[in-house]
Order: sequence, then C-alpha cells, then structure tokens
Amino acid sequence: MRQHETVIEIPATVEEVWKAITEGSEVHRWFAPEVRTDPRVGGDWVVSWGPGMEGNGKIEVFDAPRHLRVVSRRGPDGVPLAMDFYVEGDAGTTTLRLVHSGFLETTDWDGEFNGTRAGWPIFFRILYHGLTWHKGVDGRAVDIYGMSPQPLDRTWELLAPARAEKLAGEQPPYVAWWLWPEKNNALVHVSCTAYGDKTMYWVSVGTFGLSAEAQEQIRAEWQGRLAAIFPEPKAETGA
Repeated sequence: MRQHETVIEIPATVEEVWKAITEGSEVHRWFAPEVRTDPRVGGDWVVSWGPGMEGNGKIEVFDAPRHLRVVSRRGPDGVPLAMDFYVEGDAGTTTLRLVHSGFLETTDWDGEFNGTRAGWPIFFRILYHGLTWHKGVDGRAVDIYGMSPQPLDRTWELLAPARAEKLAGEQPPYVAWWLWPEKNNALVHVSCTAYGDKTMYWVSVGTFGLSAEAQEQIRAEWQGRLAAIFPEPKAETGA
C-alpha cells in the first residue's frame, strides 16, 4: 500500500486548527461545499463536491486537539483509506500534518493516489489563507473540474491563458496560484493531474465573505474560460 504526507505551518492556535478540521461549518470553509461531521469516535466525517464526488468516512481516532483519524472505504472490497491529521504547536503557530494512507499499488489506484497527493496542498493553502486573513468569516471553495484527452504537459500548456493573470506563484508540477483582490482576496488555484490515460484539470477558488450570487458568478466566469480552452469540456462542478 502507498501513502503520502502533507505538512503546513499556520499562524493560528492549536485549538483553531483543530476546530478547522473537525467542525463541519469550519471544514466547509476550506474543503468542500457540503460537509457533515460528528466530532467523536465513531462519528461521521462526510464531504461532497456533488453527485459522484462524495467522501463518506468514520472517525476512528479523536484525540483532541492532537490527532484525528478518518477512515473511508473504496470499491467492492471495501479497501480502507485513512486520513491521519496531526496537530502540534505553541505560541500561536501550529503545524498541521496529514498522512493519507491505504492506496493500493495497482495502476487502477494511480488516479486517486495522484489526485489526492496533488489536492491536499491546495486545500491546506486555502485553510492557511482563511485562518490567516479571513478568520471568523464565512468561506467556500468554488471548484470546477474537467477531463482533458491531452497528456499532462500539453494540458498545462493549454491552460496557460487561464493561469496567466496576476500570477503570484507556481509550484511544479502543474500548480499555479494567486490572489484575486477584486473578489475580497479570494485564493485561486489552477492545476492538472494525470488520471489514467487522460488529464484532470481543476480550478479551485477559495472565497471568503462573498455572497452566494458572487460565488456563482465566479463559477460562471471560470466555466467560460475553460470552455474557450477545451472545445468540448466535460466539467463537473461542486455543488
């Protein structure tokens, strides 16, 4: 089995970070449009980005405020995947470490392994942004996904017009991010990941303090940009 690890330091207290990963209203701010949690051993940790993109997990370890373990099961054999969140810190700076484990070594698991390995740093950056600059403000990530028949390098080239404006940082491989001042300093990510013989592209806009109407305008704008790049996009959008 395979695993990957994501680590970030956040200028927030241990208690604030623990709340951000365990309470549904807080997880919603940085992770998924629909979230339901029951923060206790045996409780649910359920997230959804829309039909076919749900994640149903059970909390197996709830050692507040240090260790959260969520286990979900995949496929007809119920293969267990574990997310272990470790929280450590003092003096207002906290380290959040995630170990995501249980991915089988077979090629049919490569897509989920690569996708989650690329996705967690993006979600953690939104979490960091929210706790640093938008503490106590309602937030939501506007996510737009699609599949490209082109290989990874070519898909990234095609996405160049969508990632050229206000480019503040680029993290190889295939992740660009920047702030969007006109949208209350929303945090924008554009990325792509190999997924079988295709490439999945993903735009995630971490918004804070914006109305539902403003969030839908962001979604429509990005869908238009992607439609111009990919003539027949097969986009799946978060609810």
